[in-house]
Amino acid sequence: MTKTNAGNFFEDFRLGQVINHATPRTVTTGDVALYTGLYGSRFAVNSSAEFAKSIGLGAQAMGHLAPVDDLLAFHVVFGKTVPDISLNAVANLGYAAGRFGEPVYPGDNAIIAEETVPDLPNAVAAADLLLPDGLDLAAYDKVLAGSPHLWDDYVVGEKIDHVDGMTIEEAEHMIATRLWQNTAKVHFNQYTEGQGRFGRRLIYGGHIISLARALSFNGLANAFKIVAINGGRHTNPTFAGDTIHAWTEVLDRIELPGFSSTEARLPVNIMGKLLDDVMSRIRREEPELRRRGVLHLSIFGSLVRGEERADSDVDIAVDIQPGHPFSLIRMEDTRLRLEEILGRPVDLGETVAFRPAVRTAFDQEHVRVF
Repeated sequence: MTKTNAGNFFEDFRLGQVINHATPRTVTTGDVALYTGLYGSRFAVNSSAEFAKSIGLGAQAMGHLAPVDDLLAFHVVFGKTVPDISLNAVANLGYAAGRFGEPVYPGDNAIIAEETVPDLPNAVAAADLLLPDGLDLAAYDKVLAGSPHLWDDYVVGEKIDHVDGMTIEEAEHMIATRLWQNTAKVHFNQYTEGQGRFGRRLIYGGHIISLARALSFNGLANAFKIVAINGGRHTNPTFAGDTIHAWTEVLDRIELPGFSSTEARLPVNIMGKLLDDVMSRIRREEPELRRRGVLHLSIFGSLVRGEERADSDVDIAVDIQPGHPFSLIRMEDTRLRLEEILGRPVDLGETVAFRPAVRTAFDQEHVRVF
């Protein structure tokens, strides 16, 4: 009988099955420091013990330590499930009905068990959302937190561009995945993954979630607590070299007794290999395009949203050099040249000529090439 664990497959699970996962994990200040180094999260409650104490958190932990980032706790729990649940899976495709209760502090110990269930709700009911005991926002300091914007400043339908981007490096995503003791094969073994569909190691989806959460500080600095994950989906794989951007759409506002919270979703804009290839091809021809009168060139549309297909048009917008004798004929000639450069259809337009709806879409999602 083999003494090693080859992992389970779909047919090995049954409804009602309870699995107790090895091994227990004590969260440490070292985990917190490495999490900050990997993701750059800046939320004040998790960064400062004194700030956390000022709103009623941290006093219950030895040494008055700040609570750890909610997603650090998420990764610790998720990593423990991998050897029993998803060791042989290509990817975890989504999350649902996740609730975050009392804060986790350095020194806390995690023991993980789970039950196989037939389905999950689309969202966590407001009545089931949990807030930490002792939380008191009377002394909350917006200046130290990094933003003046609170509950009343966010409206349903509002979209927030978090501006910055982070490029993923090969070593850091592997360090992060090892930190969570996540043993999924697809993240580590280049020998086997090099022979697979993608030809390289996939990045742990939770790594993207933490990057997006860290980026969201610029626009949501006061959203210091995650109370639930209603539903998250990994719609595209990511690889080292991809650059992650994030934006938030406010879907609803849910009032809780005594407190206010913003229910927001973070769709992640993944600029992957295809976009990188398109940008590289255009930049190689930048001198020629400038001679044609192009001052600035940007990409927008499905390619930037990560919804591209192999046969998708590339939506390109240009600004023309002042005084250059540009015309519709020259525009068409430039479009055809771009199709030659990219080897795929191009939809080209001048930024100043965009209709309002197109201009709005462009402003929300374009990427400047030069």
